[in-house]
Amino acid sequence: MLNLPDSSLRLLSQLAAAAPYSPGEVIFVAQEEPMAVGLLLSGSTCEVRQIDIDATGAPAAASLATATATSSALTIRGAGELVGTDGYFSAAPRAVEIVGAAAGVIAVLSYADIERVLRRRDPRLASSLTHAMAQATSEAAAAELLSMGIPTPTGGVMS
Repeated sequence: MLNLPDSSLRLLSQLAAAAPYSPGEVIFVAQEEPMAVGLLLSGSTCEVRQIDIDATGAPAAASLATATATSSALTIRGAGELVGTDGYFSAAPRAVEIVGAAAGVIAVLSYADIERVLRRRDPRLASSLTHAMAQATSEAAAAELLSMGIPTPTGGVMS
C-alpha cells in the first residue's frame, strides 16, 4: 500500500483518471499492450489468468477444437494497492486480466505520465510508485508460481 504525503496525492489526482468499476468487470485485458497502472481507491480486484482446458480436464495445448477457457485467480488486491504493474517492466502484452471483485473506483495513471511528469515534478513519488509496482509485480509472479505448485524461496512473496 502506498503511504504518500498530501502533496504527492494531489499531484497523482491531477494526473490520474478515476473511474468506477463493478464486480466481474474487466479493467485491464490480458494480451493488450500495457500503457497504464491502476491505483485502487476503493473496492477490490482479482488478477485472473485464462487457462485452456482439454476434454479430459487437463491443461491443453493451444487447440481451439478441444479446449475451453477457464480462469485461475492469482491475486486479490484492495484499496491503496496498485494493479496492472507488470507492463511497466516489460514490453510484453499483459499476462493477466484485472477484474473487479468488489465494486470500487480505480485511478488510472499512464506509464508515460510516470516517466514524463512525475520524474521531473516529484522524483520521490516516482521512486515510491516504481518501488510499489516492482513489489506488486513480484507478488503476482510469486502467486503464479505457487498456483503451478512451484514454491518460492520466501514462502510465497518474492522481494
